[in-house]
Amino acid sequence: DVTLDGLLIAQGIQITGTANITLTLRHCTLAPWLDLESGAPRPLTQPALHWQANGDGHLSLDRTITGRLLIHPSVQIAIQDSIVDALADDQIALAASADGVQAAGLIKIACTTVLGQLHVSAMELVENSILTGVAISDRTQTGCVRFSYLPPGSRAPRRYRCQPDLALAEKARELELNSVENLPASERSAIQTRLIPQFTSRRYSYPGYCQLSQRCAVEIQQGADDEAEMGAFHDLFQPQRKTNLRVRLDEYLRFGLEAGVTYVT
Repeated sequence: DVTLDGLLIAQGIQITGTANITLTLRHCTLAPWLDLESGAPRPLTQPALHWQANGDGHLSLDRTITGRLLIHPSVQIAIQDSIVDALADDQIALAASADGVQAAGLIKIACTTVLGQLHVSAMELVENSILTGVAISDRTQTGCVRFSYLPPGSRAPRRYRCQPDLALAEKARELELNSVENLPASERSAIQTRLIPQFTSRRYSYPGYCQLSQRCAVEIQQGADDEAEMGAFHDLFQPQRKTNLRVRLDEYLRFGLEAGVTYVT
């Protein structure tokens, strides 16, 4: 077993050979890009983590920021409280090949923000997470995706209270339609557009990196299974903090005074 804790790695990690290995990255940063070029990030020529080893293995990311992941299909992957950044929604964030055609292995994701597409063989569990790019699971008869955001066009196993599916289903019931497919195209498009996650910043190294914007839909800001926000900052419990503050303000503020909440960062 190999554990890396509290490291900043600028040039990525490569794993070769056939030995079985368990790699844990905890509180680490694998820089998604090298530097700014003409005001825009310059992507790494190689993925942040390239696991080429043709043997059983386990990869665990815990409270880690990383760029693109190219992981051999035989490796099982667990990602928690982390950010995987491919720099754009149409770029490959996680797969076994750079073009995304070959699927990575079995994956489990919790409280994570993935900026980009992913292609895996199976999703054991995806919960309280945001996937901004199309997510493809080769096997859909096993596993579960719950309390998460997956964009239209994704192919995933059974979903439970995921967005925008949940909002579309609720709108169909409101209009007394038999199914979401009967929703007018304009209505469906408006709901899907409104529920696209909005971030304070999507640029690594900025203070508001992957923080949900205040303009983000409440279904995302309070869409986790405990009504906290989806994504990497789930464990901050921002909605609960805000509610508690408002309750205390109403309780202790003198008669005739009003108070509001203004976010500094």
